Amino acid sequence: FGNAPWYHSSVTRQRNSYDSVVNKSGKELLSLCRGLGLYIINGWIRGDSLGRCTYNSAFGTSVVDYAITDMDPNTFNAFTVKQQSFLSDHCQTVLYIEDRPATAQ
Repeated sequence: FGNAPWYHSSVTRQRNSYDSVVNKSGKELLSLCRGLGLYIINGWIRGDSLGRCTYNSAFGTSVVDYAITDMDPNTFNAFTVKQQSFLSDHCQTVLYIEDRPATAQ
């Protein structure tokens, strides 16, 4: 979703994407995220601030694999899209979650 806004309650911010095509499925996903108050992490946080494509084939490239959450994006340290392997048309994605020590109650 090329530079499509993402929504969560009162926060609106542009996310970046190498994929400039927003098809019907993409519009439905954005609508679902808006309605449920979810964040799309791709193209927004450190490690993937440009929104790298997650699918590559002879037919083209696109962003089709997402990290979607209801957690505050500041909880995550980074999100990365790895180099494509010969085993799949999809790239491995990795979400790094901040490790916080437990607090005493």
